[in-house]
Amino acid sequence: QAEAGAVGSVLYEADQPEQIQLWGGGKVHLWTGFSRHQTCPAQLDFVSGASMLLRRKALEQVGLFDDQTFFMYWEDSDLGFRLRRAGWQLAVAEKSRIWHKLSASLGKGSRQLDLYFTQSGVRFLRRYAPVASVSVFAMVARMLLKRVLIGDFGRVRAVYQGFRGA
Repeated sequence: QAEAGAVGSVLYEADQPEQIQLWGGGKVHLWTGFSRHQTCPAQLDFVSGASMLLRRKALEQVGLFDDQTFFMYWEDSDLGFRLRRAGWQLAVAEKSRIWHKLSASLGKGSRQLDLYFTQSGVRFLRRYAPVASVSVFAMVARMLLKRVLIGDFGRVRAVYQGFRGA
C-alpha cells in the first residue's frame, strides 16, 4: 500500500453551505480533455489546489507546482498526475471541510477564466494525453460550442486566445 502524497478536503459551496462542491479533487478524461470535480468518494486523478496537504517526501520526489507552464488552472491536475505516476496515493480527509467560493479570483464565466483555463488545459493535455491533438480538439471544440450557443462571443475569443497562447 503506497502512502498518500497529497490529501484534499471536502469543499462546500460558500453560498450554499450544505452543498458539496467537490470531494477532495477530481478526474480527468485524457481522450476528451474533460475534467470534472468528484462530489462523492471515488479514486482521484488530482487533489484540488483550493485545499491540499502535501507530503514533503512526495514533493521532493516529483517537484512543486509547475508555475512556468500552468497559471491559475490545471496545476493541481499536473501535480496529481506526477504524484500518481511516482506511486503516491491521493486521499481525502473526509472530516476536513472547507467552504469555497468557486472562481472568486477571476469571476465565474469571465473571459480571463476562459483564457487561462483553456491555455493551461491545452498544455496539460499536450503533456499527458495519449493523442494530444485529439484531446485538445475535443476540449477546445466543446468549450467554443458552449459559448457560441449562448451567444457569448467575447468568451469565444478568450477560448481561442487561450488555445493560441498555449
